[in-house]
Amino acid sequence: YYVKRIGKRRMMTLAVAAGVLFYIGLLFFHSEHALLLLQLFNAVFIGIVAGIGMLWFQDLMPGRAGSATTLFTNSISTGVILAGVIQGALAQSYGHGAVYWVIAGISLLTLGLTMRVRDV
Repeated sequence: YYVKRIGKRRMMTLAVAAGVLFYIGLLFFHSEHALLLLQLFNAVFIGIVAGIGMLWFQDLMPGRAGSATTLFTNSISTGVILAGVIQGALAQSYGHGAVYWVIAGISLLTLGLTMRVRDV
């Protein structure tokens, strides 16, 4: 419903912005209620990316739906593997707090890159 009204690019930008708010919020809010409220941003982030992320990739690669789907799926798998390695190395070397700072930075970078993608 919202994709038709807002568009995939704006929805993905909204999702990434919600992810940024979630990860930055983890740095500054530690109470039980605040963490529960932050989960709403996480839900928006995951829900939109999981729901329309692949469709957006397919729109960005017209005529190559199979390649777009494979790229999206492999990107998730690769991201999970790299995230585990990076998280483990950071936590061991600098503590768990460093993990949140790095993911907040990566999220901000991702927001900037997402905003640069052309609208199709």
